[in-house]
Amino acid sequence: MQQRSSKVLIVAVIFACILSVPLVPPLREAARFFSSTAFHELQDVYPTQEELERAAQKHPRNVYTELALAINAIDRSNRASGYPSEELPVDPSRLRAVVSQYPEEPAVRLRLAVQLLLDSGGLNREEEWGAHRRGFFPKERSAEEKANLDEAIEHLRRASALAPENSAPDFLLAYALFAKQEDSEAEKALRTALAKPGWSVYTDEINQAMLTLHEESGVPGVFLSLSVLNVDTRQRIPLFSKSRSIARLLTGLGEKSRAAGDHERAVFYYECSTHLGRVILDGAEFSYDGLVASSIFAITGGPFISKAEAEALKSFHLPKEQERYWRIETYSRNFRAYLVAWGREDLSDAYTRDSERTRRFKEDAVAVSRRMMPRIHGALGSRSMQFAAMSWLLLLYVFALLIITGFLSLISRSWKKQGTAPLWHRWEWAVLMAAAFAPIYVVGILFFSTDEGQLISPTSQGYEVISAVAAIIAIGAPLLLIVIPIVGGLRKRRRQPAEERLDRLQACLASFRALLPATFALLLLVSLALTIPGQLRIQRWVEVEKKIIQQGEVEYWNIGGDSQPALADDVTLSGEKRLSEGE
Repeated sequence: MQQRSSKVLIVAVIFACILSVPLVPPLREAARFFSSTAFHELQDVYPTQEELERAAQKHPRNVYTELALAINAIDRSNRASGYPSEELPVDPSRLRAVVSQYPEEPAVRLRLAVQLLLDSGGLNREEEWGAHRRGFFPKERSAEEKANLDEAIEHLRRASALAPENSAPDFLLAYALFAKQEDSEAEKALRTALAKPGWSVYTDEINQAMLTLHEESGVPGVFLSLSVLNVDTRQRIPLFSKSRSIARLLTGLGEKSRAAGDHERAVFYYECSTHLGRVILDGAEFSYDGLVASSIFAITGGPFISKAEAEALKSFHLPKEQERYWRIETYSRNFRAYLVAWGREDLSDAYTRDSERTRRFKEDAVAVSRRMMPRIHGALGSRSMQFAAMSWLLLLYVFALLIITGFLSLISRSWKKQGTAPLWHRWEWAVLMAAAFAPIYVVGILFFSTDEGQLISPTSQGYEVISAVAAIIAIGAPLLLIVIPIVGGLRKRRRQPAEERLDRLQACLASFRALLPATFALLLLVSLALTIPGQLRIQRWVEVEKKIIQQGEVEYWNIGGDSQPALADDVTLSGEKRLSEGE
């Protein structure tokens, strides 16, 4: 172990491995991932507004880049102020600036109007279906809320004119007008919405612009989907709560007209509500969109079940899920019969088709969500990544011992001491490596599962086993790497002739200098060998996440489509396979 050729070889291996890290993309990404998770809070890895602004300067800017920057700024401000997503405070000045820059873009007008609506109060209408069950208490709008509502109406009218196929501005305009008690104007907006087949709040375009900005700003790939989609989700949840509110109001107005015998007007309101659910379902990009559409269909048909029918269902004492199924079947049948009775067979048929689509959508969305955690665990919690992280931690420990050894050797002037260092054979070093590190990897193989992301096997004793594993990792190897060089160095020193002996401290330092460089080189090779396949798996997962952002979750997984959603081949895991087979 002390021969010059061995030392040269060890040093060469160490330098070659260190130099390979910045040159190999998987290792570079792994280094960014480990440094981000080890030395930062999760929020700290997200780019600051200033970093996104600098990234935006690298490419020609367009309306969606500006919208992404504005929405990100609003989101960061909201999170910093500690407001929950349903009570977002509005600072629309940034979006107003984008409107002045792109006055003819409907996306900017619509997103500004959405922000204004979020700070204009609720509908405040007792006609909302189920309002009294939810504890309806009318609330006077503040002057600021009234001003926001008026400004939102102005931008929604303009967005409606600029987007002849998009019904989103018109439904939101109807919401704002109903909130102002201007029902006749709201009905005009609804008739305009009925003539438009689409629904878009321009999420897809904004997310793609935001993805580009986050990539350019240096966000590690593993955090891209979190940093991009979280911003979008926090913006869209309050927006879709407005969609459900307008559906409840339309249903309540339909019930009011039906009770008054004005069935033509009642059917009009029901048609508007079902059209809202249909266009949201047609334009769904993520599972949440389709689930909102499903709730709108449920709200629309909900009143069409009598108290007697509801009581009869309860008397059967069915499981909750089965009772819910029969409730849906009952009110759907009654609603369709009502539409047919008043000459709207077309609307009845459309409701039947859309209800079936939402059912298929929910089943597919649930199937995808069940596969999501195995995918994440397979990428981030695989054995190779667990062992790589463990190896890098041990490597840091050995490196620290090397630094301490070098420092003590320097201050004690070891190179000036007379005597021969204790001789360590290669087989002795090999035994030390096996005793120090083999138990760690054996325990890891036994207790770290890769199939469904479980940390320990189902037959283990829970936290006791985790504690034992942690003790082996945290105490076993470090203790052996300290004790064996010291004990072995002192024993070898006693076997040397007296005239060749170093003093005890120097003998121990010589043992560390003989054993630690080779140990460091071995651990570095092991860490690199484990990191590359694990990081390649993460990169495949990241590519899927990027495609989901670019294409939308619904399109990528074919949620609600003609065939069952299938996982991409490059991320299929054994755990996912068992889930898809129903185990």
